[in-house]
Amino acid sequence: MYYYEKDLLRFSDKLIGYIDTVGSVGFLVGTILYGTISKNLSQVALLRAIIISGVISNLLYWFFKDVATALAVSAAASTISVVSFLGILTIAAKICPRYAEGTVFAVLMSVSNAGTQIGSVIGGVLYENVGYSVLVIISAAFTACMWFFLPLARFPLRPRDG
Repeated sequence: MYYYEKDLLRFSDKLIGYIDTVGSVGFLVGTILYGTISKNLSQVALLRAIIISGVISNLLYWFFKDVATALAVSAAASTISVVSFLGILTIAAKICPRYAEGTVFAVLMSVSNAGTQIGSVIGGVLYENVGYSVLVIISAAFTACMWFFLPLARFPLRPRDG
């Protein structure tokens, strides 16, 4: 994103900082939003919502073309992404074996961090070879493919300590 903002859109570093700040406000809004809506969704419904919102969030970047749209997309995509991330953490916490919560969290964070790094490298290569717009479509398509893995999700039924 930085190269797209800097090289193609010609945004200054100061403006990019403002856009990132708006994204951080989006994270805060998303955290509050997640706290209000997550209690009303089952785990399967939450997974479906995460996938759908992820596709929408990815497609929003299609409109990332100037300062106004950059601010709007950053706010909306950040709000959606933190809701999705908290949803995954909540599901992981609910289904992990008792007394293994720390280990499951560490593994989940390791996989997430590795995926982020690998995705950045692959995304950089794709950005140079296919361009920004195609990369947005590829990202949304891969997120949408997660829908086909939903039938594999099994949630053990066990009571949690209060």
